[in-house]
Amino acid sequence: MPAADKSTKKLALSGIFLAVLMLLLYLYTIMPTNKLTLLMFSSFIIGFVLIETDIRYALIFYFSSVILTLILPVDKLSLMLYYSFFGIYGLVKYYIEKVKKRVIEIV
Repeated sequence: MPAADKSTKKLALSGIFLAVLMLLLYLYTIMPTNKLTLLMFSSFIIGFVLIETDIRYALIFYFSSVILTLILPVDKLSLMLYYSFFGIYGLVKYYIEKVKKRVIEIV
């Protein structure tokens, strides 16, 4: 498969995951219950993007999700938990696991 086809596939897959993430975050803002469950599933999605593509696409995915949630007419204050913890959890975990010292990984 040529390199252009691989990057197109990664971009399309990231776009599909971004649509699912936007649906989960929108449900998070309008549902009165199960809020932490929806945030947990949203942090899984960025992990899926990281596994299926690479770190560069995952970073673009995170920043595009933040920009889209700022554009959408939802409660931005309630999404601060996603911005500060659940959204970047997969990325931080990726970089921590690259460190080969077990003590640093545990801390």
